[in-house]
Amino acid sequence: MSRVTVPYLVAKRRADGTARHYWQPSAKLAAAGWRPLKLSDDEGTAIGEARAQNEVLRRWRAGQGPGPGEASAGKAVAAGSVAAPIRGYRASGRFKRLAPKTRTDYGRCLDLIEAWAGEEAARKISRGMVQDFYEQLQGSGHLAQANAVLRVTRILFEYGRNRDLVAANPAEKPGLRSTAPRLRVWSDAEIAAVVAAADVLDLPSIGDAVLLA
Repeated sequence: MSRVTVPYLVAKRRADGTARHYWQPSAKLAAAGWRPLKLSDDEGTAIGEARAQNEVLRRWRAGQGPGPGEASAGKAVAAGSVAAPIRGYRASGRFKRLAPKTRTDYGRCLDLIEAWAGEEAARKISRGMVQDFYEQLQGSGHLAQANAVLRVTRILFEYGRNRDLVAANPAEKPGLRSTAPRLRVWSDAEIAAVVAAADVLDLPSIGDAVLLA
């Protein structure tokens, strides 16, 4: 994590050298109700998740968004607002059937969506507003996270459309930007270990392919 510094993002090393990533609030934030979040083991994804959580925190500090736990709580929301289908989707069987990790990821995205437009009338959200939101998310510095939030926005408005809460899905086919492919170069020690394992398993062709590559 030394290459990238993101507030409240911490990495805890395992015995094998890999890392667990967490969003770890300060003592003052913890006293205000903010709780640690387990993030992805993948460093790049964890950075995006931490930045997304920091955006939720920033909006709360500015008085523009819900506080800790409020976005997912059952507090009253205005009928017809974007917050209404968010509540409905969170309570739906479709959401509850998601894998726990996926529910957590979607939940963070829904928090950002609610911070962006929770009080707005759902039927007044336009494609242009969604595209502006996407540009804003990209400006926070992580395209993969922006893409994830837009995918959940599309799912949310499709849920709303199927229940006659909106006439059309303004996030349908949003034209997401492609993320650059990730490249990881093996070390000499890793190459040697794979070749040795291939020899032990009597799979010399695998070892040859690794060496040629």
